[in-house]
Amino acid sequence: MIQDPRNIRIEDYTYVLPKEKIARYPLEDRDSSKLLVYRSGKISHDVFNNLSNYLKKEDILVYNQTRVIRARLLFRKETGANIEIFCLEPEKPSDYESNFSSRKTVDWRCLIGNQKKWKSGRLSIDLNHDGRLVTLCAEQIERIGKETLVRFRWDNNYLSFSEILNQAGHVPVPPYLNRKDEEIDRTRYQTIYSKVD
Repeated sequence: MIQDPRNIRIEDYTYVLPKEKIARYPLEDRDSSKLLVYRSGKISHDVFNNLSNYLKKEDILVYNQTRVIRARLLFRKETGANIEIFCLEPEKPSDYESNFSSRKTVDWRCLIGNQKKWKSGRLSIDLNHDGRLVTLCAEQIERIGKETLVRFRWDNNYLSFSEILNQAGHVPVPPYLNRKDEEIDRTRYQTIYSKVD
């Protein structure tokens, strides 16, 4: 039975999940990931590689082709305060393709970690890209509820914003994993899909 979304309560989705049941790293062989199967009111488990065993000819398979971007930018103020900017969605240009390919300035809706330590002013990070120094700057434009509109600028226009994120950003590893992002997350956190015959 489908529940009316207006009656959904977050308490209905609260459950105990022991730490030992949480995989801290995605599997190297993603096809071996656990597959939850729900059929005729019963739950069973298998592995993702066996997905085709559960599909019928008339079924529609929808898969996610999105990529996890390196959306966490870590800045350090001159005072020593660490500020984290988590890019949520592009504002200007508003479409991802134009925003990522921009070589001048972009605006993003962001969440700010340690916001109280960044009341005003510009933050900057110096990057070394192929032996060239690039300075990425961030400034707050406007507060929009819990989000902040942030303008990013960088001083060498041969780099796109996508390249800036790839150089300076961090993979947003879920906080319940209690670990920092690592080089392995660049590939393991990306969506891959298996061939289903």
